[in-house]
Amino acid sequence: MLRFRLVLIILLVVAGLSQLGRLYAQDAPDEPGAMEPRVYLPAVIGGGQMEGLPSHILVHLIHRSHEELEYFLAEFDVLEASCGVNCVEAVVSPEQYQRLLAEGRLVTIDEAGTAQLAADLALVQQLSAADAQAIAAIPGYACYRTVEETYSTLSALAAANPQLAAWTDIGDSWEKVTPGGAAGYDVFALKLTNNAIPGPKPKFLLMAAIHAREYTTAELATRFAEDLIAKYNVDPDATWLLDYFEIHIIPQVNPDGRKKAEAGALWRKNTDNDDGCNNSSSWGVDLNRNSSFKWNTGGSSGVACNETYRGPSAASEPETQVVQNYASSILLDQRGPNDTDAAPATAQDVFITLHSYSQLVLYPWGWTTTPAPNSTQLQTLGRKFGYFNGYQVCNGPTCLYATSGTTDDYTYGQFGVASYTFELGTAFFQACSFFTSDIIPKNMPALYYAAKAARRPYQNPAGPDALNVSVSPATAAQGSQVTLSATLDDTRYNSNGWGAEPVQNIAAGRYTVDAPSWAGGAPIAMNASDGAFNASVENVSAVIDTSALAPGRHTIFVEGQDANGNWGVLSAVFLWVTSNGPTPTPTFTPMPTNTPTPTNTPAAGNTGFLSPSANAAQTSSAGDNNGFQTNPTNAYADGGGVAQDVNSGTNNNSSCTATSKDKHLFYNYNVNLPGGVTVTGIEVRLDAFVDAVGSNAPRMCVQLSWDGGVTWTAAKQTPTLTTSEATYVLGGAADTWGRSWTTTNFANTSFRVRVINVASGTNATARDFSLDWIAVRVHYQ
Repeated sequence: MLRFRLVLIILLVVAGLSQLGRLYAQDAPDEPGAMEPRVYLPAVIGGGQMEGLPSHILVHLIHRSHEELEYFLAEFDVLEASCGVNCVEAVVSPEQYQRLLAEGRLVTIDEAGTAQLAADLALVQQLSAADAQAIAAIPGYACYRTVEETYSTLSALAAANPQLAAWTDIGDSWEKVTPGGAAGYDVFALKLTNNAIPGPKPKFLLMAAIHAREYTTAELATRFAEDLIAKYNVDPDATWLLDYFEIHIIPQVNPDGRKKAEAGALWRKNTDNDDGCNNSSSWGVDLNRNSSFKWNTGGSSGVACNETYRGPSAASEPETQVVQNYASSILLDQRGPNDTDAAPATAQDVFITLHSYSQLVLYPWGWTTTPAPNSTQLQTLGRKFGYFNGYQVCNGPTCLYATSGTTDDYTYGQFGVASYTFELGTAFFQACSFFTSDIIPKNMPALYYAAKAARRPYQNPAGPDALNVSVSPATAAQGSQVTLSATLDDTRYNSNGWGAEPVQNIAAGRYTVDAPSWAGGAPIAMNASDGAFNASVENVSAVIDTSALAPGRHTIFVEGQDANGNWGVLSAVFLWVTSNGPTPTPTFTPMPTNTPTPTNTPAAGNTGFLSPSANAAQTSSAGDNNGFQTNPTNAYADGGGVAQDVNSGTNNNSSCTATSKDKHLFYNYNVNLPGGVTVTGIEVRLDAFVDAVGSNAPRMCVQLSWDGGVTWTAAKQTPTLTTSEATYVLGGAADTWGRSWTTTNFANTSFRVRVINVASGTNATARDFSLDWIAVRVHYQ
C-alpha cells in the first residue's frame, strides 16, 4: 500500500507538481513546508536515466579537493548548508544531475528534502495562479509580508511615530533603473532613534532579503522594527536603545527578485537580464557575490546563468550600490587598508545580514581561511548570538566554504564594523508555524543583543550580562529607599560545536541613574548579595535613596565587570518616584498682601498601569456582536491566558468606527487621582497578537468614554499586529485624547475603554484576535 501511494505521488509530481501541491495544501493548509509523512522520490534507474524527478533536486556533493569545491561553487546552486565532512548541499536541475553523474562526481539525492522543496514550490505556484491579482500576501504563507506590504507597514510605522522613525528611499532596483521593462522598485531604509536626543550615536545596520527566495528574513527584520517601536516607553531596554543608539533596517534589498519568489520561483538573484544569460529562469546577479571588497577572489561564478554569478564587475548592480552607499553614509571607517589591519578595540557599530537557511552565525572573513584581524572579538560576539539562537557560530571557509564579494566581508573589510550573516531556519519557504515558534523567539533576543553591543562590539560582549534587573518597590515616594537587584552572568556563550569562550568570575557591578555611565551617568557600586565577588554568576544589589530624584519616571542602568576588566552591555529598569506631600511655601520671598499662598499643590505623577475588573461585548452595530467571546476576563492581567475574538467582524471594511467590526468594553479600572490635579495624559496598553497577517492589516483600535459609554473619543489604533504577542501603547503622558478630563470622569460608573478589532481584504473575517492585557495609566499634574 505504501509503495502504491509513493508511486501515485511521484506521478503527480511529473504531471507538473500542481496535484502534489493540492494534496499538500489539503493535508496541512495552515503549515506549508511541514508536510508529514515526507515523500521520497525514486533513485536513478538503469543507464543513468531518472523517473519522477521535479525541476529542482536537493543533492549532497562530496568534494575531494579544493579545486572540486570551487567548481561546485561556481557551477551550481550550492546552499549555505553542510551535510558532513567535505560535503555541501546544492539545488540542481535534472540536467545538472545527469552532468554530475557523467563527470563521476560523488553526488546523492536528498529524497526527503527534494520532495519537501517540490511541495513548497507547488503550493505557492498553484495558489499564485489561482489568485494572480494578490499583491499583499504570499499564497499559503500568511505570516510573511510581500514587498508591497512590508513597505506599507514600515511607511505607516514611521508616519505614526515621526519622533522615532524615518522611512527613506535610498535607491532603486535593477528593473527600476533599466528602461523598457517592468516598473521595478525603490529600495528603502528605516531609521529608528529618538530624534530629540542628539548624536552622534552608535549604529546597528540590519538588512534582509538580498537572496529573494529566503522568505523569513524580511519578515524578521520588519517584526524587529515593530517590536522596538511598540516597546518604546514601555520596556526600559527598548527605550534606552532608541534614545542612545540608531538602528537602521533595509528590509527588502532585492525587491525585483523577491517578487519572483513570492510567485513560487526558487529565485536567488536579482533580475538583471543583459549580462549574456538568455534563460529567463536563470538570469540575474547574485548580489551576495557582487560587493566590491575582494570581488572575484573565489566562491563565485563568471557564468551569467549560474546561481552564484558575481556580475560583470565589482558592485555592478544598483542594489549593491544602494547598500554600499548607505553603509558608507552611516558607518564609521575604523580599519586600515591592509588585510591584516585590525579595527581598534574601541570600534563601534554592528552589521547583520539575514539569510536562510542552515541555522548558522557566520563571521568574516568569507574570502579566505586566514583569520580576520579581529577574529577573536568577532567570535566572542558571535557566541553571544549562538547562546540566544542555538546556531553554530563559525567562519565560513572553516565550516562551509569560501565566498567573495559578500556584504559582511564588505562592511568589515571597508569599515572594521563587527559583521555577521545569520542563516535562519531550515528551509527557503519556511513553514509559518516554525517561523513563529522557533525563528522569532530564538533570533529576536539575538538582534536586541546586537543592538546593545553596537557601542563597543569588540569589548562589551566579553563582559557579563546584567539580567533580571528590578527595583522594589517599582513606585516609591520621594525620600524613601528602593532596593535595586540584578544578576551578573559571564557564562552566556555558545558556539554550538565551534570552540568554547573563556569565562571569568564577576569582579564588580554598578548602576547609574537617568544616563548610562558612558553618557554622563555617575556610576555607583553594587554589592555581591553573598558578600563576595568570587563566581562567574553573581546576584548583586544596592539601595537607592530617592531624596534627590524628582517625581516622575527614572531609568536605572546596570552593568557588570568580569575579572579581566571587561564591562558587559547595559540592562535597565524604570523607577517611578511620586510625591504626595504639599509643595512648601517659598521662604524669604515677600508675598503681595492680597495674594493667597498656594497650598497642597500636587506633584506630577501617574497611576501606573491599572487593570479592569469588568467587561462587556458591544451587542449592537458591532460585527457579529460578541466581541472577545472566549475568556474575556483573561485580559484583566498580564499573562495567564488571552481573551480571544474568533472570526472577527462581518466584512472587510478597514475603518475603526465601522459597524461591521467586533467591539468590546472594559471598565472598573479603579482610577484614584489626588485631589486638585489636572489630567495631562492617558495611555492605554494592549498586549496583543493575531492568528495571521497576510493582506488583512489586522489592528486594534481604542476609544475612551467618560460618561458610561454614551460618548466616545476619536479612535487611536495600533500598527499592524503580528502573530507573536507584542505590547502596544496608545496615547501618552501628554495626550488627553482630544478633551479635558476631570477626576469624576474616571469613576467606575463613567470611564470605559472600547477595543475594536479591524481587518481588511480577502478573508478579513477569518482573523482571530487575542488580547493578553488591556491596561490604563493616567498622568496628572
